[in-house]
Amino acid sequence: MIKFDVSPHPAEAQLLEGQNLARTLYTIGADGEGGGSVPVFLGVVMDKSGSMEGAKIRSARDALLRLLRSVPPTDNVVVHVTLFSTDAYELSEPMTGTQLSQRLNELS
Repeated sequence: MIKFDVSPHPAEAQLLEGQNLARTLYTIGADGEGGGSVPVFLGVVMDKSGSMEGAKIRSARDALLRLLRSVPPTDNVVVHVTLFSTDAYELSEPMTGTQLSQRLNELS
């Protein structure tokens, strides 16, 4: 049996002052039987359309990089990023946390 914990509860997301969007950073945990690790697949879809020009796309890109840098360097996590505008395409093929860590280190 796998138990998932999400914090804060999605119903507790708060609106930012003057915004019509809820922006919340969620922490998601999973515990397997006997305390074993649970494989995780993280799929991210990011809008790159014309409506995301300027500060919006910079903020989205920075948030994506922060998220990717927080992925643990393990083979128990697989990350896949898809970008879309008129069409959708893979930023890269799915990769493990270990592979992602190596790629991010190469970029630094």
